[in-house]
Amino acid sequence: MRAFFGRSQCKNLRSLDQLPVLAGSIDKQDQKNLNGLWSSQDLPPLNIVVRASGNNDLVMEKVGSVLPSFNFNIGNQTFWSAAFNPRRMNPGGWSQIGSNGVLRLSRLNPKWQKKSRFNRFLAKARNRVAVDLTNFQASSEDTARLIVDLSAVGAPIVCAELNPEVVARIGKDLSELIPSRIGKLVDPLNREIYSSQLRRYAHRDHAIQANLANLLSVTGRSSIMPTVSIVLATQRPQLVEFALAQIAKQSYPHLEVVVGCHGFELEKSVIASSQQTLGNLKILSCSREKNLGEVLAELVDHADGDLISKWDDDDWYDSNHIL
Repeated sequence: MRAFFGRSQCKNLRSLDQLPVLAGSIDKQDQKNLNGLWSSQDLPPLNIVVRASGNNDLVMEKVGSVLPSFNFNIGNQTFWSAAFNPRRMNPGGWSQIGSNGVLRLSRLNPKWQKKSRFNRFLAKARNRVAVDLTNFQASSEDTARLIVDLSAVGAPIVCAELNPEVVARIGKDLSELIPSRIGKLVDPLNREIYSSQLRRYAHRDHAIQANLANLLSVTGRSSIMPTVSIVLATQRPQLVEFALAQIAKQSYPHLEVVVGCHGFELEKSVIASSQQTLGNLKILSCSREKNLGEVLAELVDHADGDLISKWDDDDWYDSNHIL
């Protein structure tokens, strides 16, 4: 096991007070893709955690013979981290109709240690009808990391039975989602729904941002999950309450809502009730002379979030839409 670097050993990393923990195996390509305060820094490749939390009891062990992951230990608590980069593990190129049948895996490929080889494997695997891990033989850490990465890119997974140690690492939601046989996955719609669910749980629980949040919680620090500003431009006052009710159901915890009333004033009673429900809400009155693009630009100027999400007043949204 290896202790973390201290503050004095991280002179090349600026804004340490704003970046208490940086976890994961970050290479040069990851640095280009990751969002956050470190994205513009000239950092060397990191294979361990840089810590500035002031907690010297926090240690990390790199595990996995082929696919790297991490065990974090603080006091009597231990948790496993895949810390994958969601900018690279995404469903880009996913096909609705699986081709070339079922891919049955029995062992790790040593060539997967090279990221480019493993990424090519994932690109092919996500477009098979399914990936069957029933007879897969590897350590619990390597198996868990493979399941997380396959899930993150939307590759449909089946497994007759998961090792309890693997279940403990990937979590209850993801493990209970994985079916024991192909069954309904031969239907393209069922396969697509399942793929979306896999991606949701993998990104929610195992992306680097989620793992950072877990680390911060055990060290007593506040979350660094990015804040999201939802911008809503509308010319229909009768739909504002409906849209805000949709936003209020979102599961993502760090939201700001910026509403642009395009050519009208919103009733004070609606503003008051919405502020009670949403909390971080801004209501702007925008001139009807402006076009939609100008109104959206004005809303973005008033947004304080790290990320921006455009919202339509008449659409239905799943509660995990922002997540």
